[in-house]
Amino acid sequence: MKKLLALVLVAIMALSLTVSASAAAVDKKTVVIATAQEPTVFFCQDQNYSSNQAKDSPVLFQIYECLLWMDEQGVCQPWLATGYEMSEDGLEYVFTLRDDVYFHNGEKMTAQDVAFTYKLCMEKNLTLTRNLLINLADVEVLDDTHVKFILSEPFAGFPAETSARVGFIINEKYYNEVGSEGYNNAPVGTGPYTFVSRVTGQEITLKAFDNYWGGKAAIETVIIRPISNIATQFISLRTGDLDVINSADVASCQQLTARDPVTWISVPSAMRVHITFNMRPGLNSPLEDENLRKAIVSAINKDDIIEGVLKGEGAPLDMSCMPAYTGAPEAGTYTPSLEYNVEKAKEYLAASNYDGRELRIICQAGTNYDKAAQIIQGQLLAVGIKAAVVATDSGTFTASSTAGDFEMGINGTSSSLFDWSSCNTEYRIQAVYGPAYPGEYAQILDDLCAQANVATDPAERKAITAQIITIVNENAFNAPLYNSTSTSAFNNELEGITLNPNNAWRVYNWSWK
Repeated sequence: MKKLLALVLVAIMALSLTVSASAAAVDKKTVVIATAQEPTVFFCQDQNYSSNQAKDSPVLFQIYECLLWMDEQGVCQPWLATGYEMSEDGLEYVFTLRDDVYFHNGEKMTAQDVAFTYKLCMEKNLTLTRNLLINLADVEVLDDTHVKFILSEPFAGFPAETSARVGFIINEKYYNEVGSEGYNNAPVGTGPYTFVSRVTGQEITLKAFDNYWGGKAAIETVIIRPISNIATQFISLRTGDLDVINSADVASCQQLTARDPVTWISVPSAMRVHITFNMRPGLNSPLEDENLRKAIVSAINKDDIIEGVLKGEGAPLDMSCMPAYTGAPEAGTYTPSLEYNVEKAKEYLAASNYDGRELRIICQAGTNYDKAAQIIQGQLLAVGIKAAVVATDSGTFTASSTAGDFEMGINGTSSSLFDWSSCNTEYRIQAVYGPAYPGEYAQILDDLCAQANVATDPAERKAITAQIITIVNENAFNAPLYNSTSTSAFNNELEGITLNPNNAWRVYNWSWK
């Protein structure tokens, strides 16, 4: 009986190996990609169909292209445009376009399509225009391969704007035929892949574009499947039912071994995580006390947070800005945020007016910010500061932030515009909230941010942003925590996979060994 059972087990194991081998015998022309969130919006120029960078980029960056492309280091490279020239006053940018680009519907791309794309966004997507098309006043067609962007006042980050999703070039003729809804349902771009179909909740299928200006892609079929369960993602990756996991769970990646037929990569992302202190005038927040703020910043061990939240896959920040942003100050030119020092934290606390009350830390429930808040709560208690973690849904979090109903808030900030101007929402006076900083500093920081926006000399701009960061850090106006990562897990037989800070990747670069 035992011998028979052993033979049965051997047969089952052999069958299992056969199934695994069959799954591993991949189609060399196809990749299957898992995403935690289902991509649903495929059009960016109309606010009614406004896309989400994190959720929709796996599809968007295969179908569409911009004038410039942000590479793995966050540097903008020529793409649909071969280059550009800026006028001496910084108010005009003339882009030269490639002359061999075609849309998926067969129409040739010209400067008219580029101008139409941006003007449509300025008309129908005020949110993205305000955040990603700063100071853009008009767009003029000079000829088929030259387009002029006219700014109301100089903005040093303008070239970076043309690499953001707001700049995905669309075909004017096709839009006039189908409108925003039709474009969203059946998108047409210039990218290496065409949209084939979407089965809600199941998968999206893309096919290689035969007439792509860079040559037809080696991977001919791309299938994107929404799978929210992390365990299911990694089981499917190991068995070969999946080839790639987008935004892969770091802890699960770290559990992969040399025996697994998969690997993973991780690069710094565009996401910066920080603590916002409530210092708004008139609310009598205890965080108006500079020494209390400095006690909190000095009590925070960022390395422990990165280990506890990201399993070590992250980097501590000494300013609430991404170092790789164009216009960001260079290390050594600004005063960094206070370092972790328990004794100094206790000294600052003793010099403060802290009365022992419980300080509320608001965050979104079930997120990494929630995990970070729990760790910080313990770190603050170790120096004598009581804190309560208030983890809520996203709507309540936004409402509490708007109303100023908190003492500290933990959140992450990212932007498809990889430029210093992404920090404007933190350091400029916000009309919704009123001045976010106490006393004269609100206007000082607002004026400096305005100067940084119009400075076209890179060195001058960095000097201004260094002033901003120095003021913020010396007064402990916030607590920068960490820079998270973009992570992808994939089959060992795939090559050419890279990530940029916005987790935007191009299947065009991939191939099977």
